[in-house]
Amino acid sequence: MPHTCFSGSITALTVRSAAALSLACALPAQAVVGTGTPASCTEAALTTELSAGGAVSFNCGPNPITIPITSTKTLSQSTHIDGGGLVTLQGDGSVRLFDLTGGLGYTMSRLVLSEGAAQGGGSGGAIRIEGGTLYLEDVELYGNTALGTFARGGAIYSFSGAEVELRRVRATINQATYGGAIATGGSTDRLTLT
Repeated sequence: MPHTCFSGSITALTVRSAAALSLACALPAQAVVGTGTPASCTEAALTTELSAGGAVSFNCGPNPITIPITSTKTLSQSTHIDGGGLVTLQGDGSVRLFDLTGGLGYTMSRLVLSEGAAQGGGSGGAIRIEGGTLYLEDVELYGNTALGTFARGGAIYSFSGAEVELRRVRATINQATYGGAIATGGSTDRLTLT
């Protein structure tokens, strides 16, 4: 399956997120989850394809598919995930979907992130990003939670100077003690909505 880059202009982006987007667009389709059938699109296949970073797409057939996620996917290399408008990554209500570390660039497009949960008072039910940049385009954040005394960002929590840019992102029914859908952890973090 060929790698599809974002549509539209990057002129409205910040310099840093434009660099992350340029990186994602420059990456070849290095990894494909699935071999054309829904049965081939498993959490194990996703974990394998994410391990090297780079561009990750899906080939699960022509219909929408939900891939259950039972363990947090920790990414420490620049990664672009493109769901092709057909993929939902669904937590089981007891695990965060993504933990982004290393201060690098990450992009996600055309997918649904649902029912992720930060446990034990943690923050960011779908995504927790430490430093670096995160660019989401055409993503739905649905039903993610971060509950506990100091829990922040039901869907996304950024800290340590992270920059998050959201374009055509829909966040519904996310909840947290602080920042129902999105929360930042400090004065050096930046959130941009376009």
